[in-house]
Amino acid sequence: MLIQTDDFLRTFKKVKAVQGHMGLYHVGEGSHSLSVDTLRSSIADMYELKIEMYEVAATAMHVEGMIERYADGRAVILVRADLGDDQKRFVAVKELCHLMVDEKDDWSAVGVETIRLMKVEFDMTKAGNGGVENPCRPQVSEYLGWTAAIALMYPCEFHEADNAKVDQGGSTLSKIGLFHGIPALQIENAFNHPDVFALFKDA
Repeated sequence: MLIQTDDFLRTFKKVKAVQGHMGLYHVGEGSHSLSVDTLRSSIADMYELKIEMYEVAATAMHVEGMIERYADGRAVILVRADLGDDQKRFVAVKELCHLMVDEKDDWSAVGVETIRLMKVEFDMTKAGNGGVENPCRPQVSEYLGWTAAIALMYPCEFHEADNAKVDQGGSTLSKIGLFHGIPALQIENAFNHPDVFALFKDA
């Protein structure tokens, strides 16, 4: 998917702002794991929102979570209960990031259409052609939410050194993911997009 550099820079500036509000990031004993509750509190405070989060029993192939926004400043985030713990955390963070990253023009009451558009992107990427060349606002929004979630859960300053460790056999995607509390797949995704995450230092 082709996304403008300015969109990434705008997103990373918001990530840095919420990191600052949280006191950079939560460091736990023997781990480096983002506190989802602290992130929720910070975004709620910064954007004057009341955020509710729930696990729900649902079966779906492409939908792992969703967000509902209301005119009274309330937002409700729903996460599938049957996901693994790290994936639940990632989905919750990604949905929280939409409250931070999205502009009002990105909001839509037609969730089914967003899912359909993202399936088009996933299918094209899977086929090996690089995805959608002219993405619409919902597609850009989803990608920026995903990017922001990775940057928050797996800080960009770790990427290059960790990638080298994996290449040299000194670590694994799973070990890095466990340390940061993020699915190993998202560590791999970070390594596969160094040009995107390199923009973080310029934001």
